[in-house]
Amino acid sequence: LRSRSEVYILFTVGAASMSPFPGLCRCLMTDLIPATYTSTVMSLDALIETLTAWMGPLVVALILDNAGSLRWGVASAIIYALMGIPVLMRFDHAKGVEQRKAFEKLLLEEVTHKRIEDAGELRSLVNVTVPENNSSLFASSPTKSSPTTIHVNQSFDDVKSSGSQ
Repeated sequence: LRSRSEVYILFTVGAASMSPFPGLCRCLMTDLIPATYTSTVMSLDALIETLTAWMGPLVVALILDNAGSLRWGVASAIIYALMGIPVLMRFDHAKGVEQRKAFEKLLLEEVTHKRIEDAGELRSLVNVTVPENNSSLFASSPTKSSPTTIHVNQSFDDVKSSGSQ
């Protein structure tokens, strides 16, 4: 780089070609991460991005300091970006989405099975009595010696209006 304008042009082209990648990565991650893990993985991604943001400038600065030319520093950034191409060439988005859906289905089946087991345990502890008019909802207080009996004798609208007061 021999002039200030060359630096501006080089870094403008570099920034324009590299800036879409983080957005692309996040879009791909949202397609591939199971719904229950999205916040965890996105938080981890943001943390790693924040913790490693200093590495690129450090490498360029070390090369610039040792080689005396910014060209070699920029070349190292390009080489680092090119190292990801073999990984991207093997990436199969459709297979990743298929695996995510299979995992979500398995997770849903596991949660459903657990809820059925929990409901069976709850039924053994609680005796539910429902009068003819089952459009109401009210639970009596439990006694320590017997299972809880739930009597349904108050309409949902009454419970809703009394709760908002």
